[in-house]
Amino acid sequence: MSIIEKKQTEISAYQNEKKPLLIVFKGFSREELVNEPNKFFTISVNATISDLIAARNELLIEVIDKRSQQNNMSWCTFEEYITVTKEIGIGNFYSVIILKNNLYDSQYPYDQTLESIFVSYKE
Repeated sequence: MSIIEKKQTEISAYQNEKKPLLIVFKGFSREELVNEPNKFFTISVNATISDLIAARNELLIEVIDKRSQQNNMSWCTFEEYITVTKEIGIGNFYSVIILKNNLYDSQYPYDQTLESIFVSYKE
């Protein structure tokens, strides 16, 4: 059973007929999210922070293109969300729910997604 299916009762309270729902997973391992249906962005769930920054323009285009789709619920990772939310106010187009896993909030979303973190500390 997917995380969204497990939390369906809580999630349905936030659904809005005017805007589709975007669930943002914060604090979940990538392995938990691989089989979740309706991923918002086409980029791999295993993408690193560097990959997301490099693909920012494509991600922004996806946000705009998906406004007209009929899917009323989709999800993305916290890293994906923060990559695009500054440039585009996603909340204008979607009802955003940040689903936080408080058991591992200090470990994820990091999950080895920064490729050269040790180089950054050396500089």
